[in-house]
Amino acid sequence: MLTTYFEASYALRRFRRTTATAHVESFAQFLAENRYARGTGRGYLRAAAEFVAWADSSAVQAAGLDETAIARFAQARRRRAGPVQRRPRKDELAYLPLFVQHLRSLGIVSPRVVEPLPALPALAVSFGSWVYKHRGVQLETKLQYEKTAARLIENMGDDPATYTASAIRQQIMKWSQTHGLASTRFVSSVARSLLRYLIVEQRSSVGLDAAVPRVAGWRLSSLPRYISPESVERVVAASADDSARGVRDHAVLLLLARLGLRSSEVARLRLDDISWESGTFTVRGKGRKNVDLPLPQDVGDALSRYIRQCRPQHPDGRVFFRIRAPFRPLACGVCVSNIVRAALLRAGMNDVPIRGAHLLRHSAATALLRSGASLDTVRAVLRHRSSQTTAVYAKVDVGMLGTVARPWPATEVA
Repeated sequence: MLTTYFEASYALRRFRRTTATAHVESFAQFLAENRYARGTGRGYLRAAAEFVAWADSSAVQAAGLDETAIARFAQARRRRAGPVQRRPRKDELAYLPLFVQHLRSLGIVSPRVVEPLPALPALAVSFGSWVYKHRGVQLETKLQYEKTAARLIENMGDDPATYTASAIRQQIMKWSQTHGLASTRFVSSVARSLLRYLIVEQRSSVGLDAAVPRVAGWRLSSLPRYISPESVERVVAASADDSARGVRDHAVLLLLARLGLRSSEVARLRLDDISWESGTFTVRGKGRKNVDLPLPQDVGDALSRYIRQCRPQHPDGRVFFRIRAPFRPLACGVCVSNIVRAALLRAGMNDVPIRGAHLLRHSAATALLRSGASLDTVRAVLRHRSSQTTAVYAKVDVGMLGTVARPWPATEVA
């Protein structure tokens, strides 16, 4: 497989001089199977060849080509440079871990010994299982609940029978002194859920959950952050090119702009969620609730083009993947928000209120309202559980709000 990346005979002879030639050959096959580009593959293979040649000269066996050997190799290269210190080339450090990982997958290098993370308290783990089963939270939210509950339990003790209202309030107040509003509200919510779980399990006194202070945060006090429909079309058009990245990003942006999906919902979209015959698809939303939505024509065309032309052949059933090797599905909603940020930059929009995927969700909702849709319709499209969540969009007409706003008392006195 070396010939996939190198054609010259002298280059191939250089790669085949070491005792670990077979490992470099198998590494080349791995790169080719994972569709690494020619230039990128050359960099990986050159680094692997230099690393193996150093191992031969230093009497390092193939089984010893691990992270410690990489550090020794980089140090040896710096010493060889003489008194002039130079930065190690990128291929010396950034490329070699993948080669070591490949050797581990073949069983040549021993598995890396990683110190296990401290185990969470049993109470936090059982609480996480309870909210996952009875509250319908996603797995990522469950893990966040467990970690936050573990910190609370660490400070208040393992015996829930000793928890007092004063100790609970003290923990929330202490947290608020070093964290922001959103973080404090989340900890307050976790503490309340933890106490309710303990009450259900009869491990804490009834009513103790009422001792958790409510963090001040007035609903409907802010305006929705959005951009105009013309600006949305400008963002979508900025990524509409024929490259693999452009085709993928165009499909992602249309899902966000036309249907107001959350970033995590786009990342979780799977091939079997799309029903091409009926023109619908299933959204895996918050609370593990699945909802069928219609697939607009332009969104369906963009998805079809990406799946047929640019999506890599992969056993994972998710729709959207990385553009460059190694090809993996988009890990989470943050990856989708990064696509939106890049599209905003390409469109030259640097003064937007927020730069994540939620900007397009807010914009889709405000566009619906301004076109005459009711709040109930917007709630159905956004799949809000409570109508109070959707009520913030009732304030999108700032000009009309100005006509009904009452003057400040100081103005009347003057």
